[in-house]
Amino acid sequence: MSGYKIVIWHEIIADRLKNLALTSLENRRIRSDLIETYKIIICYYNIDASLFFFNLMKVEEEVIQRNYIKDVVG
Repeated sequence: MSGYKIVIWHEIIADRLKNLALTSLENRRIRSDLIETYKIIICYYNIDASLFFFNLMKVEEEVIQRNYIKDVVG
């Protein structure tokens, strides 16, 4: 019986979010991450953006190398 109440409660919350035109917690977290990333890029914080994106650039280089090897070999 309590499992049924939980399902109804979640449906009520989902309906409230729709009626109030609010976004889910996951979407709000993604939006917050994007805002913070933008602030780092425009140097709002005293953080070197190249250090922040170092791992991303490393992964991108590896993908480019793999694709190049596929093109040359294959």
